[in-house]
This record gives sequence, structure tokens and C-alpha cells, in this order.
Amino acid sequence: MGIRANIHLKLNNNFLLDIDTQLPEGKIIALYGDSGSGKTTLLRCLAGLSQADGDISADGIEWQNSQGFFLASHKRDIGFVFQDGRLFPHLSIEGNLRYAEKRAKRVSPINKQQLIKQLDLGALMNTPVLELSAGQQQRVAIARTLLSAPRWLFMDEPLSNLDYQSKNLILAFLENLQQKTKLNILYISHDMEEVSRIADHILLIEQGRIVDQGALIDISSRLDLKLAHQEGAAAVVEVIKQSYDSDYHITKVSLGENHSLQLSQALPDGAHRLRIPARDVSIAITAPQQSSILNTLPAIIDAIEHSDGARVLLRLKLGDQYILARLTHKSLDQLQLCVGQQVYAQIKSVALLSEPL
Repeated sequence: MGIRANIHLKLNNNFLLDIDTQLPEGKIIALYGDSGSGKTTLLRCLAGLSQADGDISADGIEWQNSQGFFLASHKRDIGFVFQDGRLFPHLSIEGNLRYAEKRAKRVSPINKQQLIKQLDLGALMNTPVLELSAGQQQRVAIARTLLSAPRWLFMDEPLSNLDYQSKNLILAFLENLQQKTKLNILYISHDMEEVSRIADHILLIEQGRIVDQGALIDISSRLDLKLAHQEGAAAVVEVIKQSYDSDYHITKVSLGENHSLQLSQALPDGAHRLRIPARDVSIAITAPQQSSILNTLPAIIDAIEHSDGARVLLRLKLGDQYILARLTHKSLDQLQLCVGQQVYAQIKSVALLSEPL
């Protein structure tokens, strides 16, 4: 059933949170927006750490209502991972984990030894909490939260202070965790690459309001949203591995009928997610005969977004999926491009987002 929320909160700085939404269950849901847009305020209200006016329910259970009922945070069946670990410094790592196990209302979907292994905590179990790095503390915090077996996992920019290796380990862990357990995860980030990698569903938040929400793959290529006009704008597509050429170390993946890409890395069988930056897609009106670019795909121009500057944004249809291309107005005019025209999209770079743990 997910979370249903219709809430309002006015803060002292005249910021107004005004939210009316239904969040699906069994998914990783990203709350995405600029700093100060209201992401953390919304998450705190859902968690019961801040009290807003209105109604919130989860899985048919009322968490608060406009008549004054308010369920305390510790009774909402959630786990909260903050930007910092917030571990108990007087307890060992084992003590922090045991504390969570004792508070659990049900058996955790993943046992403690699996968590310790997958989050690479084995060598740290006897290390004092105050001697742990930020990344190590965050991994312990995630393990502790999961051992409390929450129905909903809330994460407020949990990777914002971490190095690349720690981020990658935690993101891979969350991907695999959600695939295996279908745990409900609300994940705040202002990093679109993080969001693109793990989120199934996304809420775009601006100035305390949800401007749109939906499946990440659909939202990422929408020209009418601010997301597509950011400097690092990129479309997310889903692909399935077809074959691997061991001579050239190239994997061929399918985007659907008559569309495939070549990636310069080995991939396990199955489905994967790719992020294709708009700035790395160029257009040709005839199929290039000789080019160092491996990926040139036939596409249909689905939409053109003009601007007052030098650049223009195109939405290209590849079968039943879409990518973006950023061109100059001069290129648009010289090639005489128009909606409905068949062209060839030359994709200079593709970022693999799904990685096995």
C-alpha cells in the first residue's frame, strides 16, 4: 500500500512544506532536489521527528491525522540512517549491532553475519567506534539499522561525506538488498548519479512542493522538467546482456527490438541500467560509414526543446525508450532537424549504473 501523506508545515524562515503524495511500496524511492528544497524536512515529518499538520499513513496504518493523533517515531516501524553514523560511542561495533537486534520487532531479512560480510565489517568488529572513518561508521550505521528489521528504511544523504570506494560499496549493497528483500527505502540525495544508479521511483522537490514523481526511467528523459536542463542531464535506460566478445572485451546489450549498445567491459547475464549523458550524444542524418564511436543507433526525434541560448535539447526515441541529446541551435538549423525525423544518435559514452556486489 505504501505511504500516503497530505501534510503542511510552515517554518520560521517562511518556508512552507506542502506535500500531497502516495509513495509506492517495495521500491527505492529517491527524494531529489536542490539544497533547501525541503527533502530532509519531508523525511523528518514522515519519520515523526518533526510534526506537520495533516495526515500520514503507511501500509494502511495511521501514523498521524488532522484530528491530533500522532504516532511516535519509534512506533512507526522505520529505520533512519542520517548523514553521520550516530553510533553509540560507549559501545563496541558488536554492541551497536546487538542493541539493534534486541529492539527488532521481527526477524531481519538479512542475518548479522551476512551484513558484516557484505558491508566489509569483519576486520573492524573490535575497533573502537571513535577510531572508525566516516565510511566505516556509515556502514556500521546501516548494518545496525537493518538489524532492527524496519518496514521502511529512511536514508538522509548517507553518502555525502564518503570517498568513492565507500560510496560504491554501499550503493552496490543497497541495490542487492532491495532486489532480494523488496525493502521499502526512501533515499535523499542531491547527486543524480547516485539516484540514477539505485532509485526505481523519484520525487522531484522544489521549494517545499513535489513538482513531479514517477519511475526514474520515465522522469529522466522528460523535457518539461528542470532535471533535463541541468548541466549533467542524462537519460537512464534499461538493457539486457546479449553477448560478450572476449577478443575485444566488448559486451553487447539490447535496449529492445533493433537497438543494441556495445560496452567496453564484461557484464554478468541479466538486466542492467545505463546512464547516457545528453552532452555525449551527437546527431547524424545519415548512418556514419567510418567512425571510432562504437554506438550509433537509428532514432526518431520525439521532441525539441528550444532555449534563448546557444543550445537546444532533443528527446530521441529508441524503440520504447528515450535518450537526450544536447546540440547547438546552429547544428539544429544546419541539419534541418524536426520532430518525427529519423536520425542516427552517436553515443560517445555510456555509464554502467548497476554493478554486482
